[in-house]
Amino acid sequence: MRLLILTPEGVVVDEEVTFVSAMGEEGSLGIMPRHAPLVTTLKVDVIEFVKENSDREVVAAIGGILEVKDNKVTVLSDAAELAVDIDELRAKEAEKRARARLTMKTEEVDVKRAEAALARALARLKAIELLNRRSGSRKRGA
Repeated sequence: MRLLILTPEGVVVDEEVTFVSAMGEEGSLGIMPRHAPLVTTLKVDVIEFVKENSDREVVAAIGGILEVKDNKVTVLSDAAELAVDIDELRAKEAEKRARARLTMKTEEVDVKRAEAALARALARLKAIELLNRRSGSRKRGA
């Protein structure tokens, strides 16, 4: 089946895959070829997929919409990034900043915005962790 992950900046993934795993608002999704048609919203989390050559890839996705139709999985997301392209230090710094904002007790702190920033940072760090666990080391970046 075909996996397309699209953002306003362009195509993040366009691959033939044998399996896709994602976290929908209603729970975990596992999608294999010839899956029944489906449309759902995604949480800020990772999307994992297995290519036809059995390589596993991980993408940090900032929520979005997932559609399964005609043996094709399409994800539309505001932002998505392959784990191999994530700057781990930058993601850790973003997590630290978001946590610091959430501990501040002032009216100037936009709690929802800080929570969203924390969720994004944690998704990026989870993608790196899963990639490292699967491959033993990162291919690019770091």
